[in-house]
Amino acid sequence: MPEIYALVYVGLGKNDSDNTKRITAALQGMPGSALGAVRDPKVNALPIVLDQERRLGWIERDKWAKSKTRVANLEGTAVVRVWFTEGSPEEQVIIANAIAHEYVKDQQERFRGALDGLEKEKAEFRAMKEREGAKVTKEDERVFRRREEAIKQLPHVIEWAALPEKP
Repeated sequence: MPEIYALVYVGLGKNDSDNTKRITAALQGMPGSALGAVRDPKVNALPIVLDQERRLGWIERDKWAKSKTRVANLEGTAVVRVWFTEGSPEEQVIIANAIAHEYVKDQQERFRGALDGLEKEKAEFRAMKEREGAKVTKEDERVFRRREEAIKQLPHVIEWAALPEKP
């Protein structure tokens, strides 16, 4: 494994049954975050990124960044490791951190909208139950509470990439 990587926690808590779904989604989605990362001014100014853009154009530069991004799940955890396979160590640190930041930012925006949608769905569900002359059961409440907890537990960076310490 490379020495330069960032770690992102994507789970819902220890042994949660939905962790596998979140891990799979992160493994599939995080390389796509490289596209947003290389558009960040700090990353875009790096010599390796400027060179790729000059040689290939910005569309192919984005494809290049995605192809050089690697992710892996730390076995037995809901932690995903992300690293970048080209450039100097300093460039790898900056790019890996930008990818992790972009992924977390995208997920936070996505889940923020989901929480608003869940509140609306819950209100509509209560209204439907009232129209039917039924009550919202404890099981109904438990299902909504579980979904709300899942939405509120957002992916977050637990370790930023850093240069390896010299012996």
